[in-house]
Amino acid sequence: MILINGNIINFSGENYSWIRTDGKKIAELGYGSGYERYAGSDEEIIDLRGRSLLPGFYDSHVHLDETVINENNIDFSEAVNFGYIEKKLRAMCDDRPDKKIIMGLSLHYHTLEERRLPTRRELDRMCPNYPVWIASRDLQKSVVNSRALELIKVPFSLNGIQEDENGVITGILEHEANAYAKNKIMNLYTFEEKCSMIRDYINEKVLSMGVTTVVAIETSLIREREDYQKFLKFIKKLPVNIELYYSITDTDEIKARKMKRMGGDIGVDGSFTSRNAALFENYEDVDGNGDLYFSQEELNRLVLECYEASLQIGLHAVGDRAFEQVLSAHEYAQAICPGTDLRHRVEHAELLSFDQIKRAKKLNLVLSMQPVFETLLGNTQKGLYEGCNELYVESLGERHLRTNMFRQILDEGIVICAGSDSALTPVNPLLGIYSAVNHPTKDHAVTLIEAIKMFSSSAAYATFSESERGSIARGKKADLTVLDKDIQKVNPESIKDISVDITIRDGRIVYSRNREELL
Repeated sequence: MILINGNIINFSGENYSWIRTDGKKIAELGYGSGYERYAGSDEEIIDLRGRSLLPGFYDSHVHLDETVINENNIDFSEAVNFGYIEKKLRAMCDDRPDKKIIMGLSLHYHTLEERRLPTRRELDRMCPNYPVWIASRDLQKSVVNSRALELIKVPFSLNGIQEDENGVITGILEHEANAYAKNKIMNLYTFEEKCSMIRDYINEKVLSMGVTTVVAIETSLIREREDYQKFLKFIKKLPVNIELYYSITDTDEIKARKMKRMGGDIGVDGSFTSRNAALFENYEDVDGNGDLYFSQEELNRLVLECYEASLQIGLHAVGDRAFEQVLSAHEYAQAICPGTDLRHRVEHAELLSFDQIKRAKKLNLVLSMQPVFETLLGNTQKGLYEGCNELYVESLGERHLRTNMFRQILDEGIVICAGSDSALTPVNPLLGIYSAVNHPTKDHAVTLIEAIKMFSSSAAYATFSESERGSIARGKKADLTVLDKDIQKVNPESIKDISVDITIRDGRIVYSRNREELL
């Protein structure tokens, strides 16, 4: 096909105005005229009418398993109080009386009127006849009613089973107990059911966001080797490219599967939502400064194993104390294995110091960040989006002024790849671009092109796929996104209102909002 009269983003010079694809690749690019010689050929011509054409977007951090289960159960992201929760639970009981367990996800309990999770007994009163499991928005905490507690049988030897002052189990689960419950409940769906939901979700949601590559960070979905092999075959049939990470700490298992990367979201700490991200100083609104899930020696050993095995590793570090532990582990490993270039990733990296940023650059770390957190979770203007809140202000106080320091990180020369952390926030790169450009702390904001690169060329670099994808150049894969406007001409505050008109993957249109208007 040939796409003409567009503003085709070129990261290395003047923007192109037309592009021709041949098979799966970009064949030619030009300015003004030159495409006319193909008039009368059997090539389809699409008139962009001044609209922007960008590289196909990457989402660099998606939990497909959790996302599709969230999509097919109760979404509590807009819950305001326990009455709202009860209403949703009772409606689910009426609509799906044969369901073995009722799941609720994305509950941001700090914004509820009650400012806490409901207890097991409270859930028993809301829904006495069915097992219920409700997870916090960050999946770091969950709560079960009595029937669910009996169903999943969390071993009492695990830490994180909360008890009240009388030693009675409240139903609230953290740490190991939460991870155990989440894994067991997620696996109530069969592998085949999950794959079917993933296919539907990508076709119905992901493609309409202009996404052509998803970095999928999975654990329970591919835990069994047989399922892993089946998943590799399954993703080849999807209309998006999948870059797969297996989030475990067993390097022998990663090598046995002949994978070149591990982790993607191995938790060094928790999250600000659950107040268990590891900080140097206490939280503003609760006692304590969060949790580290590894000792320094344990993390040093894990990271060194990856260096020695030439495995790229992705570690989840939200708070500055967790990020310090990650830096120390990489400094330890590089002292033993110098000169390696594995583009190791740190996921989230939401609260850093200037010294930590400089050390991250020396270590050649890639930061996998979520700009949309500033819009949907953090320092937002109330009312901009339904359910948004002041998470960073509430939890960090004055420290919120140094969350997600994109400008300073880029200025240091560090690569940022961007994503959604779905199901925590929705897959929506344009909202992410908007968030990076309109950072509420102006000193941390980036330019439009820098934000686009986070979701394209930089994201490709982070997965070693930059020679094939991530930018618009002759010979690269024809992964392209057509917007409904020229993104470089709209007011920066209007970027969030832009829509995707066409998504092209490997030279084939896989999504069209209203294709006839463009022909």
